[in-house]
Amino acid sequence: MNIPNRATAATVYHIAFTLNSLADLATSYEQKKARGILPHWPVNHGMSTSMYYTDPDGNEFEMQVNNFDTSEEALGFMATPEYAENPIGVDIDIDAWLKRVRSWRGRSHPEETACDRSETVKIRKLDLL
Repeated sequence: MNIPNRATAATVYHIAFTLNSLADLATSYEQKKARGILPHWPVNHGMSTSMYYTDPDGNEFEMQVNNFDTSEEALGFMATPEYAENPIGVDIDIDAWLKRVRSWRGRSHPEETACDRSETVKIRKLDLL
């Protein structure tokens, strides 16, 4: 579908689905990958971990997991200097992330819902031009 001016068009641009755990997000990724559907942006936003996809009509959908157990914890994180410095988050190396998440299979891992922005390699920067 060709929409000449998305800013003034009446259309859906983004839909987000929240999953219960990083293991569920990993399963979602694996299911889509098996069908040739890959995320255009896997990212750890700090307060959430997300995989962004585009459907055949150009609509963006996000599969995401909250990295904190409560809204208060997420809001607290968003008040930190780390978040102020980089509110977008960091890109995820999917293969390394998937290996780490799958290594927790069958056991309770304390980091499964914890915010760990240090494991990723590349900081995503906004294109302000």
